[in-house]
Amino acid sequence: MPRSRKRHKTRKTGDPTLPLVGLCRNCHEMVHATFDNKQLERLYHTVDALRAAPELASYLAWIRKQPATVRFRTRRRK
Repeated sequence: MPRSRKRHKTRKTGDPTLPLVGLCRNCHEMVHATFDNKQLERLYHTVDALRAAPELASYLAWIRKQPATVRFRTRRRK
């Protein structure tokens, strides 16, 4: 859930109903390069939903083969 969305802001008060998930920097940047915050809130608000997103399928297949210590540049998709 994007931090800018209202529901996420209640997490700061200790609301346990809003789980936070960490992503590696490469995946985090690709998610934001592919989707805007409204799409993330509405359609891809869980890790399972992100994994199932067709727009990320080829990226996820590729990034799994890369060393975890390498940082890649990400460009916004059009």
